This record gives sequence, structure tokens and C-alpha cells, in this order.
Amino acid sequence: MAQPGYPWALELEVRYRLCGAGLVVTQSATNRGESAAPYASGAHPYLTAGAGPADGRTWVHLHGEHAVSLWADARHGWLQLFTADDVGEASRRSLAVEPMTAPADAFRSGDGLTVLAPGERFEASWGVTAGG
Repeated sequence: MAQPGYPWALELEVRYRLCGAGLVVTQSATNRGESAAPYASGAHPYLTAGAGPADGRTWVHLHGEHAVSLWADARHGWLQLFTADDVGEASRRSLAVEPMTAPADAFRSGDGLTVLAPGERFEASWGVTAGG
């Protein structure tokens, strides 16, 4: 729905699918307006490898008591990492690995920003796997 600050009408859809390889998330946006609309998406899954601290490797594979990995398709040109290091005793119990289709501040800079023509659809997928 168009609103002040973002006057474009987009139809947004998120599909979640559990399969043998883990969780697959597919996000899509279709421009339902009459002019081109800037678009970017990001996700904020928190991953944990068990009760102990996560080691947070840049490979986006976490190993601890268990192992978990995050993957993103080629539409996600950026990954952003966030730790909870500033929350005392909860520090490093999880790591946010955020697949993004554009970097932070893309609406201002234009870097990596997708512009959807009227009726155009954009789709991107990411997922989480356990084990390995």
C-alpha cells in the first residue's frame, strides 16, 4: 500500500518451505503502480549453533553443539552480520546473518537498488540448513 515516504504500490509475498535441505524463504515484489518503484529487501534470521557461543565465521556456517548454515541466491549481493555483544549475559548466543538485495542506505545512494517498472516482479530466495 502506498503511504507517505514510499508512494508506490507493491504487492509483497513471502513463501516459506521446509524440505530435506532445511528452510527455503522466497520473497517477491510486484509493482502494482503506474510508475517505476525502487525496491530492496533484507531478512534478519538469528542463527545459533547450540547452547554455547557461536563463532560467527564469515562463511555463514556456524559450528557449536550443532551446525547451521545460511545460503542466499545471486539476487542477494550483500550479507550483513549482527551480534548481540551489547546485551550482557546473552552475548554471542546467536548471530544475525542478514541476506540483502541492496546495501544499507540504498534508497539514498542507489547502490544495488532494483527499480521495478509497473507490473514488473522481482523474486529472491535464501535458506537455512542444519547439520554439516
